[in-house]
Amino acid sequence: EGYNWYTKQWSNETQISGKIMDDKLNYIVGVYLGDVKQGTLTPTCAFCDVPGAFLGTPTTWGVQNVFGGERENKSKAVFAQFTYKISDPLSFTAGYRHTWEEQSITRAPRDRSVLLPRAVTAFASLKVDKPSWTLSLDYKVNDDLLLYIAQRGSFRTAGYNIDNTVPDAQGRPSNNAYKTETTTDVEAGIKFAGDLGLVRSRLNLALYNQSVNDIQRAVYLGIAAVTGNVDKARIRGFEFDANFDISSNVEIGGNLAYTDAVYNDPDAVAGGRNFVYGPYGDAPKWTGSAFAKVSKELSNNLGTAYLRGEIYTQSSFYYSNLANTFTVNTLIDGYSLVNLRAGLDNVGGSQFSLVAYVQNLTKKEYYVGGLDLGAVIGTSARLVGTPRTFGIQGTYTF
Repeated sequence: EGYNWYTKQWSNETQISGKIMDDKLNYIVGVYLGDVKQGTLTPTCAFCDVPGAFLGTPTTWGVQNVFGGERENKSKAVFAQFTYKISDPLSFTAGYRHTWEEQSITRAPRDRSVLLPRAVTAFASLKVDKPSWTLSLDYKVNDDLLLYIAQRGSFRTAGYNIDNTVPDAQGRPSNNAYKTETTTDVEAGIKFAGDLGLVRSRLNLALYNQSVNDIQRAVYLGIAAVTGNVDKARIRGFEFDANFDISSNVEIGGNLAYTDAVYNDPDAVAGGRNFVYGPYGDAPKWTGSAFAKVSKELSNNLGTAYLRGEIYTQSSFYYSNLANTFTVNTLIDGYSLVNLRAGLDNVGGSQFSLVAYVQNLTKKEYYVGGLDLGAVIGTSARLVGTPRTFGIQGTYTF
């Protein structure tokens, strides 16, 4: 009934890469250019999507006003990265990227007689330029074991909430801008691929600590989501995964992740209103999975049959970032799922494989997230997880 959205974009990246200094130095340098235009015109009406209840016509764009406009993001960047082999076991990597972002907003007039998306009025613009970088040291203890430490920094550009506020009397944005988010982190880890005794093994462990300033977060106000900035956040934890080839027919493995995320300066402004954020949303402290796979090559060239079982689990988490102050009762309990796969690879010596699978074998009832609409309609909603699902899948490789 008169809704109009459109997107136009283009980008180009040119790179030069190679090796010099007797292959001790690997390098890459480049330039990036991009432009994205996104527009929307939305009629203001009651029950627009209910058949027969639309109160206007597509030719008048609704009852009262037309909301929307166009956002254009221009981006350009230069970057370079090199890895220098200091010695046989030790390598140093350094990379730098400088990005220039320019954003302009135009807005549709509040006039239902305006029909064309391009019939807009000037609204606001901003420019941001920031660096991103990476520094790391890799030490190869032997052919099986690698140690590394890395430090990185980057940003997410500032912007405007185009559909939520209008310019003031001077044509300037009215409490609808949000600031640039910046982040730095440190990560250290171990990578192993070799034999542990008689077992072929792969192990990876990473520990990290990340700090974020002016972290961008959205909150629903009135009839739409508004992005604002929380002063500071900190995320730290570890990730571990392992695979073990117990024999030629048996493989076991799994992964485990711990995430400790907090708003250590939780004050925020969004849509001209003050908020206190916390706990950190959509971040379960623990997630993990374990699997076992048994396979056997069948006689008469029938193929390789296998059975794989997996358990996935995660702890509780909040689906709102304002559970302590604004949208209460938004905690989702932890849950565990069991998945099974039975397959036959290279059927009859061909390149065809067949598998039957069951997801959520135990028919676990669980939730995977939610929509915190407490400030809009006074209640929130949780999203139901996928029920028990089964099927058959065939794959042909060529």
